[in-house]
Amino acid sequence: MDVIKPAALLTASLLLLIGPGAMAQTPVPDVNETIAASGALFTYLLDTGTPSPTSYTSESIREKTGWTLVAEDDTAHQFQGDAILLNDSVAVVLRKGSSGADIYAKAADTYAPRAHLEAVDAKGQPSGTILELRVEENSPASVMVACGFGSGPNAVSTLAFRISTGQIVVEVQPRQGAAALGVRLDSEFLVIPDFFADDLVYTPDDLMTLRSGLPAENFLMLLASGGDAIATCVWPSREQHAVAIRTEAKPVRIVGADISFERNASVWVAFHEAKALWHRQPLPASAEAQPQALAWTPPFPARWRADFRTDSEAALSQSFVENSPGSDPDAGVQAAAQSCWFAEGQAHVRPLDTLKAPAEVIVYPIDRTQGTPLNVFCLVDIMRGTLGFGACQYVLDLEGLDAQSSPTPALVMEWIEKQVKAGRAAKSQDKIAQRLEQMCGHVEHADKRIRAYQEFARAIAQETGTRSDSSSDATSVARIGVIAQELLDEVNAYTQRGSAPDLARKEMESVMQALGSPQPADALAPVSKRLHLLGEAQDRALSKGRMAVRRIDQHALDLLNEDAKFSAFAQTAHERASRLLREPPERSE
Repeated sequence: MDVIKPAALLTASLLLLIGPGAMAQTPVPDVNETIAASGALFTYLLDTGTPSPTSYTSESIREKTGWTLVAEDDTAHQFQGDAILLNDSVAVVLRKGSSGADIYAKAADTYAPRAHLEAVDAKGQPSGTILELRVEENSPASVMVACGFGSGPNAVSTLAFRISTGQIVVEVQPRQGAAALGVRLDSEFLVIPDFFADDLVYTPDDLMTLRSGLPAENFLMLLASGGDAIATCVWPSREQHAVAIRTEAKPVRIVGADISFERNASVWVAFHEAKALWHRQPLPASAEAQPQALAWTPPFPARWRADFRTDSEAALSQSFVENSPGSDPDAGVQAAAQSCWFAEGQAHVRPLDTLKAPAEVIVYPIDRTQGTPLNVFCLVDIMRGTLGFGACQYVLDLEGLDAQSSPTPALVMEWIEKQVKAGRAAKSQDKIAQRLEQMCGHVEHADKRIRAYQEFARAIAQETGTRSDSSSDATSVARIGVIAQELLDEVNAYTQRGSAPDLARKEMESVMQALGSPQPADALAPVSKRLHLLGEAQDRALSKGRMAVRRIDQHALDLLNEDAKFSAFAQTAHERASRLLREPPERSE
């Protein structure tokens, strides 16, 4: 007779009590069901269970077969497979043996492979492959995983990848070893936006070398092939530098950019997704500028921007307005020559007469309007979420102006108009006078910056004029001269309005007189309009000046590498440009 062991008796008793199916393996909860129940908006960290030797497909990202969720707040987790950072907009795949993070962006009902982010050295070469993964954050609000890269047994560089709830941004934090972040994305255009003036738009043919330095200070945009995606790169320090990357084999393609790291400063990459998110359309060559209907419909309400591209990277930029533009001679700098509008949902453009044979127009969303959906992010949204301020404050900060109180003519007049509307103007005379005084100080300081740009451009134009050379190695010298002359033309247009500080002082008196009239709101309206135009003209001149100096600086750096014959000139131009950009004059009190 067999002896029944106590353990067997216990097992048999349990089976009788709870049934034979209870001893089967407990089913693993479906990851997608768990995420759906918890809320797809939140952030999640997943372990694939087994490392994949190849990139993941969109289907595998969607299905998540065999994957498990890393428990919330578990930062000691040891990955058996690859790490996946996930929210409702992006998936960051950290695959062991890969050179970096594969980014999948949510498009419709799937995650589409979009870009590759990797640690690179100063020459753009990868730092190795992912050797180790370490969880640093793991909550519904954010997840972050640090990756060690190397080609041997030990990591030589480390990057941390982070995503947050409901955001399209991937934050990359340098830990050690990496010189730059390589952003790899096949792109038709690389755009450096300029909020108050004109963008720089680079095609593959505009990039003279495989690695071309860019005059970008804090951000750039990669317009992905196909028109349905834009990657926006943002970085906080002006000491960081951007390099455009193109292929060597023809047809030449832009394949991304490198953003250098500075101390512990992060680099953010935002992935915007929508059908027809951006659009390009050739423009017919014509002696007269004729309106053209675009074969494109905006996918959502926003402030849409048009870049008219010619044979230079410097485009002419305009914002779309509703309905056909009028001919108001007192309209703003941009509106007076408006060339882009929507009529019953149809986009129209009319190339300006000042353009020299525009080859095509490129359209993209730069900022939100009241009708922009809350789940849609534009460039200015990304700036606010990463750098902490919007376009106007960004420009003021660069120019050494008071970005906190922002005493621009437009903002000061808007504040005064609110006092009048609320019936508080009489009681706020002293405060109004103080704000107007701040406005005049702002205008004076902005004018000094514009004059400094003018002086720089005049010296550069004179210097390049004495260095005319028919040889091909003088290309950069010629480009520098053209940019300097364009800047002089822009400042001349600005100065034709008269002395901005004197005009501001005169309008300050007009404001105070209007406030004492029987109908202050009516009396104030024309004064406010003139001050808005003054501020707009300054904003444009400042932006054009800064962008021109940045371009000259970059061409001077290129020239240093091209020909020793121009090294002295190039070095001087670079030093003067750098000093002007980094050391704005002291603000007048």
